[in-house]
Amino acid sequence: MDSVSQSVSRDNISITLTRKEFQLLWLLASRAGEIIPRTVIASEIWGINFDSDTNTVDVAIRRLRAKVDDPFPEKLISTIRGMGYSFVAVKKIMKRLSITVRLTLLFILLLFVAGAGIVWTLYNGLASELKWRDDTTLINRTAQIKQLLI
Repeated sequence: MDSVSQSVSRDNISITLTRKEFQLLWLLASRAGEIIPRTVIASEIWGINFDSDTNTVDVAIRRLRAKVDDPFPEKLISTIRGMGYSFVAVKKIMKRLSITVRLTLLFILLLFVAGAGIVWTLYNGLASELKWRDDTTLINRTAQIKQLLI
């Protein structure tokens, strides 16, 4: 959903919505996982007090579902009988993203640890090599100085 252009796509398919349909979808998606009563939807979208005899909200939900739910196997809008409507897909997507993000971070951490291990090994190997060379050079120079003094 793009709130600036008020455009919607799902599975790379562009979906054309009216302004009210977009507002309704935005309301549901912004409160994903919550049950939003019909009275709240009517007030937020149409600015009207809800009359239980009107089916304005139900018709709008039906039209929205026809565009964003019916063509797809995974349904986004759920009816909670006697209570209202809920947008459910975002939590499932967030769980998948959360696992993906966790695995990515774990992979990066493992690469960092492996890299640090390689650097540590190279550093210690190089340091001991340089120490051995310095010790050998020092012994040779000491021997040369002794030769000169004698």
